[in-house]
Amino acid sequence: MTKIGVTFAAAFIVLASVFGGLQDAFADLRTIKVTIPSCLCQNISTTLRFTLSHIEGVKAVLANPITQSAIITFDDEKTSDDQIKDTLIRDRVYIVGEPEYLK
Repeated sequence: MTKIGVTFAAAFIVLASVFGGLQDAFADLRTIKVTIPSCLCQNISTTLRFTLSHIEGVKAVLANPITQSAIITFDDEKTSDDQIKDTLIRDRVYIVGEPEYLK
């Protein structure tokens, strides 16, 4: 193998190992939007973050009392939208309809 070929092979191995490790970090993140008609106060974002923090795989929660909705990002391998819905309902945060997948 030539010197250039060895360099390319080494660079490929390094990049494959780096990006292979990063793949787990970004592999199965999903984002859903849920409608919460009782989402009227400014503290709803804190309430939702606290409620969903007990679910492994939930990465981010952003609630908007003006649109009465929440955007939830989670790892699809560790949890599901059904588990998120069930947890919200169990903690008396009622959602309307089905979650809308944004990503």
